[in-house]
Amino acid sequence: MSERRAVVIGASIAGLLAARVLADSFDRVVLVERDDSPGTGWRRGAPQSRHLHGLMERGRQIMEELYPGLTGQLAAAGAPTTEVLRESRWYLSGLRVHPASTGLTTLLASRPMLEGAIRERTVRLPGVHLLTGRTATGLTREHDGPGRITGIRLAAPGTPDSGDVLPADLVVDATGRASRAPDWLVALGHERPAEERVDVDLGYASRTYRRRPGHLDGDLAVVVSTMPGWRGGGAITLEGDRWHVTLAGMLGDHPPTDHAGFEAFAATLPVSDVHDIVRGRGAAERPGAAPLPRLAAPQIRPYRRTARRIPRPRRRREQLQSALR
Repeated sequence: MSERRAVVIGASIAGLLAARVLADSFDRVVLVERDDSPGTGWRRGAPQSRHLHGLMERGRQIMEELYPGLTGQLAAAGAPTTEVLRESRWYLSGLRVHPASTGLTTLLASRPMLEGAIRERTVRLPGVHLLTGRTATGLTREHDGPGRITGIRLAAPGTPDSGDVLPADLVVDATGRASRAPDWLVALGHERPAEERVDVDLGYASRTYRRRPGHLDGDLAVVVSTMPGWRGGGAITLEGDRWHVTLAGMLGDHPPTDHAGFEAFAATLPVSDVHDIVRGRGAAERPGAAPLPRLAAPQIRPYRRTARRIPRPRRRREQLQSALR
């Protein structure tokens, strides 16, 4: 029997989780990552990692099922853990949510730390391989029509298509907003999928700060909800005894990125918790912390509509007909 191979484009969290699941069904899973060395710090391929992240409890549970002991592993490495609404503060319209018990675990690991732990455990799986410093430039298909995808074309980032082909029985595109799948489908003769966008005009900027005794009276996190007419933000404790602080505003009211402007914006939030962390000499920013603004415009491409118009290979159609008889 020939080797069954899956290729995952993009080795960020979505791609790593996809590879972990596919490893149970395929002999070989190849992760293709544009960054030369993903490492454990901020990286170009995941700019959003510089902003505040929250791992929802169901997501943590699923990761724990796929990687048993992951929560304990990260906690042992310095990631704080607590219970939602316990040792954390949540504000809606300036009013604090009562700190009741929820039974939900909050894992306060930075994005690079979480991604690094998942990557390390994924690439240790039998048959899983990480190919770095390469970018997908297109899809390959069977020669007899626009049906079955047979692999991807590869090149070094910023260079023309080298002609290298990586064969695959299944291709997963986990490149996120930067996906070029619509262009690849058009190149194969298919219609470009429609794109639906919800422009909320939410702008945010982030910085990291040293955590000092007495900050938030020992609490580990604070979230001040952002909504039209209400500036917001948040701060969470990360590994290394530091604060990751994000400020946000809507409808053109976006936070500045310089230290003085960042501090002044924090002072206008409906509660003082975040400002108490960033103000004064006692909140000196940690070396190497770089602010990075980002505007969020959620988008979705309903590929299922395009899929209905893609001709199925005859072999697949005949197999389906036989199964239904």
